[in-house]
Amino acid sequence: MTGPAPGKFPLKARVWFLRGFEKNLIEDAEIYLHLKGYSLARVTHMDLEHQVFNYIVPPGKAKYLDFKVRKGKIVLLLDRSYSINLQGKSIEANTILIECDDLARYLGKIDDKVYVGGKSGGVFLGFHKPVITKLEEYISKKFHAKPKTAK
Repeated sequence: MTGPAPGKFPLKARVWFLRGFEKNLIEDAEIYLHLKGYSLARVTHMDLEHQVFNYIVPPGKAKYLDFKVRKGKIVLLLDRSYSINLQGKSIEANTILIECDDLARYLGKIDDKVYVGGKSGGVFLGFHKPVITKLEEYISKKFHAKPKTAK
């Protein structure tokens, strides 16, 4: 599901494509923390919503990527360099940078893998259990919501 929905909490974040010293802002990208048990979410995850992410992971496809959290930034290291049409301009990208100081500082230093699944209009990021636990704690503190579990 793309866009706002129950259990999807928007983040104040900026998202960039990087390659070398080139840094390109993905205007109109929306970032959500999607809590387990709401709007079809079977596990808590992060949604990156903008059609440009489908150049990297098309709907119905997936890949595992390295990711890091450092100094207020979440960094996804792509598996190769991609040619992307961004706002009418052709760019190259080998990294996605998510600037969300509040969340990144809460998560702390991380070096891990992330499951990136393609969906219509973006991708979702599936994390290992320790990161999911921290995301759910963050949502609880910031948005006062808890995951729903099956009865």
